[in-house]
Amino acid sequence: MMVKVDPGRVVALQTILVPAGHEAIVKSSVVNKLSSPCKQSFLGILTPEKLFMEKFGLAIARTLVDSNQSVIFTRVFNPGSSDVTIYQNTHMALFTPIDKECFAKPGEVGRTNLGSHSIKLNDEKPVREPPRRIPLYKRQAVEDEINKLEAQGLIEKSISPWSSQIVMVQKERPVLENVCGL
Repeated sequence: MMVKVDPGRVVALQTILVPAGHEAIVKSSVVNKLSSPCKQSFLGILTPEKLFMEKFGLAIARTLVDSNQSVIFTRVFNPGSSDVTIYQNTHMALFTPIDKECFAKPGEVGRTNLGSHSIKLNDEKPVREPPRRIPLYKRQAVEDEINKLEAQGLIEKSISPWSSQIVMVQKERPVLENVCGL
């Protein structure tokens, strides 16, 4: 069942001074047309309000936020040469709900068929990298990762001179991740 949600307004919860040439994080909130907090939880994107940008000369970062949070943080940047004050309850941006199905779930790879991409090469020579040995204790993890990516259809065997070495990096969580292309 699809629920239709109207865009909400994003208002400042505090008065804040944004110095010239600086960025600031403004505590803000999503409110509906009746200026009451949104009751339902939706993911959405903050998009700058044109009148706000024209009046204050500030830029707002597009941000993915959850409307269920009582306080959201809005990034604003003052590219001008003078300080700007944003007053409490100033309408800064719009909250546009999005469908959660638009995003890949953890472990999935996002794909789109809306466009195609190609890299045109003239007669350039491939860049050669010296071969690097993978340590013995990482070889099984590399082999498993390659098999997983092949099974997902993300990579395929190739003898192309345009290739790059595998670089496996240990992240904070105990998982090896492939950083460089296969």
